[in-house]
Amino acid sequence: MDNDSARTKCNRYTGPLAVVAITVTILVLCSILIYPNLNAKWPSSGTCLQAVQLLFAIMAMGFLLLVNCTDPGTVAKDSALAAGLDSDDTPPPEQRVRGTMHFFTAPDGSQIEYRWCDSCGLWKPPRASHCGICRRCFDRFDHHCPWVGNCVARGNHRFFCGFTGFIGVAGLCVPLALAMTICTLDDHPENSDDWTGPMWGLAVLAACGLCWFGSCAFQGVCQLVMLFLDLTTKEMVGARAGASPPTDCADLQARCKTGPRAVCCAPWEPRQH
Repeated sequence: MDNDSARTKCNRYTGPLAVVAITVTILVLCSILIYPNLNAKWPSSGTCLQAVQLLFAIMAMGFLLLVNCTDPGTVAKDSALAAGLDSDDTPPPEQRVRGTMHFFTAPDGSQIEYRWCDSCGLWKPPRASHCGICRRCFDRFDHHCPWVGNCVARGNHRFFCGFTGFIGVAGLCVPLALAMTICTLDDHPENSDDWTGPMWGLAVLAACGLCWFGSCAFQGVCQLVMLFLDLTTKEMVGARAGASPPTDCADLQARCKTGPRAVCCAPWEPRQH
């Protein structure tokens, strides 16, 4: 196996395997150290919370598999021709340098701006970008996420939203369970003089879990909102032209129709890299 192949496999599997290992470890530790005490005092609440955590964690792992195994939307060399675009004055090879713009004519007569990618040797359509890690251009590129081992783009953005949302909710069950466990150890936790070392440890873990998994859930909400508004992370960070919030109700309605349809109804293709 050459270095490029080894690097590709490492980039693809390291992040997802780490997520699976962390998730399984948290589930096991919670079932051994937290939920027995919790179920002893609140059997119904503890069992329900544990079931929610397990169910959402399983759903998150399913979406993680989909994100990793789905082709984000690889741009083909003949993407312009495949889209029905035509051009009689395509620049010669010596004039095709990185970032060169070229306008292809759509069937309705409009001009669509394509940019040349020197790394892939192709004209990439609007909103497509090149990923230096995956070494490909992807349509409606959002970002490369090492935790899922793949780029997030048109083909798998919907699955990434599901992954971040479910893993965030599953993770938030941990600080909630820790907070409820503290209540089982002390009926009056507001009295700091009665707190013991283990209780302070649980409180610190609960706070850390709330911050960490809360950020995951927040990212899931942000990704879902951007999906509905037909925006990408790259466009928001890079402040590209047109990457702005809706200006009025009509614009909001138009985006809510085109965004989910373009992403959620995108064809599923197996990963090609």
